[in-house]
Amino acid sequence: MANKRFIYDEYGIVIADFFNIDLANDNRKFLNPYNIGQLTHPVAIKATEVAVHFFEQVRQELLRGFVARAEYLFCNRLTEPKELCFGYAEKGIVGKGIRELAQFIINQIYYIDNHLIHEIKRIEDIKLFVDNIGDDRVSDIYANVIRGVLLEYTEQQCNIYGIPLKLMQSKPFWDRTTSSWIRTNCLHFIWTGDGNVKLLVPKCFIGGTTFTYSKLNSKVILSELAREELLNPDSSIIRQRKDNTQYVTKKDIRQQLSRNNITLNKEFARNFALSHTGCTEQLRAKMDEQRKKKGV
Repeated sequence: MANKRFIYDEYGIVIADFFNIDLANDNRKFLNPYNIGQLTHPVAIKATEVAVHFFEQVRQELLRGFVARAEYLFCNRLTEPKELCFGYAEKGIVGKGIRELAQFIINQIYYIDNHLIHEIKRIEDIKLFVDNIGDDRVSDIYANVIRGVLLEYTEQQCNIYGIPLKLMQSKPFWDRTTSSWIRTNCLHFIWTGDGNVKLLVPKCFIGGTTFTYSKLNSKVILSELAREELLNPDSSIIRQRKDNTQYVTKKDIRQQLSRNNITLNKEFARNFALSHTGCTEQLRAKMDEQRKKKGV
C-alpha cells in the first residue's frame, strides 16, 4: 500500500460535502444505492432517477424478450470504476471482470431463474437473489450508470475549492434523455500524484442502511412463513396467547427450517420468490417504514 494521500490534505481543505478519499490507495468503501435513494441531497435525487431509469429500461427489454438488447444495455458499456478509488472487498466471482459479471447477472435473472426479473426492479435488488453479488459489485455497476452525475458533482466541488480540471472525453454513463450510454467532453479532476482521473462523491453516498438477503429472509420471508403456518391445522409450533389468539414466532420457524436442513440463504430467497411475488417491494416498504419511525 502506498502512503496515504487524502484529498483534503492535498488541497488544504478543512471540511467539504464530498468524502475525503485517499487518492493513492483503494478506500474500503462502497456506494449504497438503497440508502442514496432515501436521501434528499440534490445529487442523490438525480443519481437515483438516473439509476432507476436505467435498470427499468433493461427490465423492460427482458420482459419483452429482447435479450440481446438488454445484454447490450446492461453489459457492453461497463468499465471498472477505478476513478472512485473504492475497493471494498473481493470482487464478485474470481477471474471475472465487470462486463462478464453483468452477463452472469443477466443469465441468472433471465435464463436460469427468469421469475426474478419480476422481483429485481432496481440495481440494489440484484444482490438479494444472485450468488456472488455483494455491495462491492452493486456499487461498481451503480457507479458506471451515474458516472455523469458524479462528473458534474466533481466539477462543481473542484471549482469551489480551486482544484484544477482538464477537458477530456469521459467514460460511458447513462443518459436519461436519450435512454442510452453516452460519452461527453467535459472537465475532469486528474490527480497529479498518479495522472489518473478521480471522481468525488458526497459523504452521504457511502454506507448507511443496506439492502440484504438476510433482511429479506428476516423481515419478509419468515413473517410470511409464520402467517402460512397459522393456516396449518397440524402445526406443532402454533402458540396461544392469554386472549386465545394464536401466533407463530420467527424463532420457531427458523428452528423448523433447521430441522428440515433448510438454510436461509440466497437460494432459499430465490425459491421463495418463485411462489411469492412482490417480496422485494415488501422488504423495501418495511425498511422505508422503519426509517420513518427512526426519523431518518
